Amino acid sequence: ISDFGLGVAKSVLEKLDAQDFKVVPNYENLLVGDVILSSQPARGWEKYFSEDAPIQVHQRTIPRFGSSTAPKWSHAMLYVGRLHVVESQVHSKSKDGNFRSGLRVAPLTLPSPDTELVICRRKNWQSIESFDGYRRNAALYGVVDHVVAPRSYDYSRIATLALDGKAGIFSDLVRKFIKARFHQSVICSEFVLECLAIGGQMLTQDWFQVSRSKDSYFYPADFAVHPDMELHAMEYLHLEKH
Repeated sequence: ISDFGLGVAKSVLEKLDAQDFKVVPNYENLLVGDVILSSQPARGWEKYFSEDAPIQVHQRTIPRFGSSTAPKWSHAMLYVGRLHVVESQVHSKSKDGNFRSGLRVAPLTLPSPDTELVICRRKNWQSIESFDGYRRNAALYGVVDHVVAPRSYDYSRIATLALDGKAGIFSDLVRKFIKARFHQSVICSEFVLECLAIGGQMLTQDWFQVSRSKDSYFYPADFAVHPDMELHAMEYLHLEKH
């Protein structure tokens, strides 16, 4: 409460009250504008097909990731400060009890002991002139965009991704008729890329390629292997009730 105020503290603690695993990242080691990558095994119906999440399985088939461990990262978020992130989520439960998908601001907590988080930050950021402004503008873009231009999660883009190279001519037809419409819906990693590129003037060439080609995707794993980015271990605070 003393660090963030009652409202933010309540947002985080309410999220933790619903679970037994009460851990939060050490916010003193985070920078506004950091990319946060998460990894967790398959959940729900996904367990019937594999121990890993579908995106993890798919990323292992992408040649540019080679034999790296990057495919383990299955979700990307943008840290906007005060222990919150902006993200595009497949589905989430809102305060009114309904399930929604798409852009949201959410507390950065660890939902289970088998979830991993890692910080992905611009290399040599200390030596980049005006970098503090770039990273804060990226976060501001994400926060404002989720309010003034709410978008759903892009299930159709994920569908074409899943069919890629597996359905022959049918895959080509899906690609032809279902194109990315970033102003209507967006997947997690491409939303974070958009925030960095348009808001923070970072990774602009990557965004240019993805936003103008129906055959280009930017995955969570792309942040982990990007030559302009580097990974930093996440440290945690364990909360106890007194």
